[in-house]
Amino acid sequence: MKKLEIGAIYEHYKGTKVRVLLEVQHSETLEPLTVYIHLEDGGLGARPTTMFLETITKNGREVERFRKIESEILIKPISGNK
Repeated sequence: MKKLEIGAIYEHYKGTKVRVLLEVQHSETLEPLTVYIHLEDGGLGARPTTMFLETITKNGREVERFRKIESEILIKPISGNK
């Protein structure tokens, strides 16, 4: 089974990027929930960790709902002299 990495950046299968902030426990069911921030607009989200890490079928293909991004530059460095 895949393991959730706190602080990692993941890409949703629809293209949005999120950073995983923490994993918490639902107060009633004790189910683990993944809490994340959308990098495009700063919105917060939470969903069951099993759902966050699951594989889904899209257009007849198995894809990860959230795919961990191994290395990607999210902020373009400033170049050149002033």
